[in-house]
Amino acid sequence: MQVIRFDTLRKGTWLGIVCDTFSKRRQFAECQISISDSIKKEKIMPVHLVTLAYLIDALKKEGARVYIDKNTIGSFIYDDLHFKDYFSEDSPTFTTALDERILGLWRVNESEKDVHPKRVQDYLKRVFFHNKDLSAVGGSVTEAYYNIFDHSGSTNNAWSMMKYDESNERLSVAVCDCGIGIPESIRQFIPNLTDSDALLQALEYKFTTQSKSYNGGMGLGNIKDACTADDYLRIFSGWGILLANRDKIKVVQTPFYFQGTLLHYDLSLSHFEEEEVLEGFDFL
Repeated sequence: MQVIRFDTLRKGTWLGIVCDTFSKRRQFAECQISISDSIKKEKIMPVHLVTLAYLIDALKKEGARVYIDKNTIGSFIYDDLHFKDYFSEDSPTFTTALDERILGLWRVNESEKDVHPKRVQDYLKRVFFHNKDLSAVGGSVTEAYYNIFDHSGSTNNAWSMMKYDESNERLSVAVCDCGIGIPESIRQFIPNLTDSDALLQALEYKFTTQSKSYNGGMGLGNIKDACTADDYLRIFSGWGILLANRDKIKVVQTPFYFQGTLLHYDLSLSHFEEEEVLEGFDFL
């Protein structure tokens, strides 16, 4: 049995293990995922969880039997976050996590790409906010989901999860898919770009591959514009990673290949305005 061990939540190390295992997925008949008990469940973030779901799904699609160690963190993922429910024939697309700070794992599907952002807004208002205007949050996650269906070519291996940290009033969002990736999608229109340059091109204002009639080239730029100077959008795809906030953009080559696209970003919600309530207003 192949043991896949995660001993740290350092994102570079975690993603390196995910990508290395993904590249060898056809070699394994049985896999045991072991996550160290030294990892605190409070520290695990959506980027870790969506990439873990991405990996499990890819392994199972190759016929591998996959197990998660039932230690403290393994039980949290398997039971509390309902990972046990997502990989059967009748698996749900969404379940509610037992930890109310986490919006449960969603298997992204096109029929719900406009429904789930509304679910996100309702969840945040119900649990944390009551009078905030969260339309920008819904807009940013909608753009992330549209990106998957516009560019990825993903075959039902796309995942999303969010977690809100009350201590710094920041929402962490992660979305990933197992499609052809942004660089390959863009090279169909602009050949010979490196992966890093293709990611830069994807963020250009009004750039579009015109893969859908509604795709006007605003999506990834809109996500960046929703970030403050302290929030970062990270896009992993192929051999490249793009890091951006409202003011700066940087691209670098990664030491591992990510099959598909991973969007990972934070949104500070402390500056969001109160909703305007019109009471006793005569519209006539």
